[in-house]
Amino acid sequence: MKAQPISAPTRLHEPPGEGTRPATCRPGLPTRCGGFRVTEQVAEEQAVSPPRTRLSVRFGLAFLLGACLSLSAAEGKQTEMVPMRDGVRLATDIYLPEGAGPWPVILARTPYNKVMGAGIGADGAKRGYTVVVQDCRGRFASEGDNLPFHLDHTDGPDTLKWLQAQPWCNGKIGTWGGSAGAITQLLMVGRDAPEPYCQHLVVGAPDLYAGIYPGGVFKKAMIEDWIRGSRFGTNALAAWEAHPAYDDYWRTRDVSPRYTEAATVAVHLGGWYDIFAQGTIDSFVGYQTRGGPAARGRQKLVMGPWTHGVLQTKAGDLTFPDNAKRPPNDIHDSWKWFDAQLKGEDNGLASAPAVTYYVMGDVTDPLAPGNVWRTADQWPPVATQTQAWYLQADRTLRTAPPGNALPLAYLYDPGDPVPTIGGCSLPCPLAAKTSVPSSRARTSWCSPALR
Repeated sequence: MKAQPISAPTRLHEPPGEGTRPATCRPGLPTRCGGFRVTEQVAEEQAVSPPRTRLSVRFGLAFLLGACLSLSAAEGKQTEMVPMRDGVRLATDIYLPEGAGPWPVILARTPYNKVMGAGIGADGAKRGYTVVVQDCRGRFASEGDNLPFHLDHTDGPDTLKWLQAQPWCNGKIGTWGGSAGAITQLLMVGRDAPEPYCQHLVVGAPDLYAGIYPGGVFKKAMIEDWIRGSRFGTNALAAWEAHPAYDDYWRTRDVSPRYTEAATVAVHLGGWYDIFAQGTIDSFVGYQTRGGPAARGRQKLVMGPWTHGVLQTKAGDLTFPDNAKRPPNDIHDSWKWFDAQLKGEDNGLASAPAVTYYVMGDVTDPLAPGNVWRTADQWPPVATQTQAWYLQADRTLRTAPPGNALPLAYLYDPGDPVPTIGGCSLPCPLAAKTSVPSSRARTSWCSPALR
């Protein structure tokens, strides 16, 4: 592929070190997490020759950039140091198609090393897109403080403004990425810049506080492992622990108050066992029902029986039928989505149902109901009504308040917590569990029908 001329790139600048530098990631054999294939990561300190440390998938998300990630050098790549409003420059790789532009642009902003986008860049250029992959602030070749999602809410819009001014951009910009790469997309919404024309959001969260402090409780193991494994600065964890309550810090990292300003059409792809399952649904409903005219009523939601790794059959101890990794339409196909939105191709995606979801069933019984895909025009797919249920002294749940019953109590020792053995968490293999150890005391309430 022949390199196309662009404005002269600024020489790459390695930002000042903050302890160790971020981990680099190497693609491996097929394992889908956040929709993208990887099995191994190798952490390396920059500018020295450190021992290599294998990181398990629990440090996850570092492989969330695209389905065809590759470290191979892509012919035709150019690198710019793009200035943000405060003067900090972000390292940005640009992959241009052959021939005369301008072309539609696909932007991916990642904290996991832009060099991982080489495969996508080369593939996208062959498909007639300019692909732009950018290291987030403080990460790898970018300048700035090495903190998670630090100023992404302004760096994303600044990058969009810069793209719009480039001679190879035809004005139509799509954004792409999973997990952290979806969060950086969501943080562009409702800011002082033109929004992307379309987005492909895989396992993302519109409200960072809800993901880090679900129900107001710090998700300690997962967050600490992710920060440590991703090699953020030594002050990164303290920055989040300093805000245990929802405050102005988190408001700048929460899209939900700005849904009314959303002006982009998007795919929202998630899994029932994913850490951001509710976030994926929330962003779809927010864009779809409260978004601006360009967004409202034009969103697509796909929810499968997946963990943080989508389009697969295994979720923890459960293995779903083979149909679990094959939705009945192509909404999950990001290239077809961009073809429809950025090139105007009539490939059926625009007229596909708004919602595609998997109804889970007993995976051990082939005659059991469920384990099928269904579609709907809205979420929830049927009309629902909110009800209040109350904990009762007999350990039931009922719609009537408990009255004057004596309170129930249980002992909790923070020094000896009950371990998390499943549910929506990382690593991906946790997920669904077919049995729960009975060695620890548990307290539960359920409705009379389930007792």
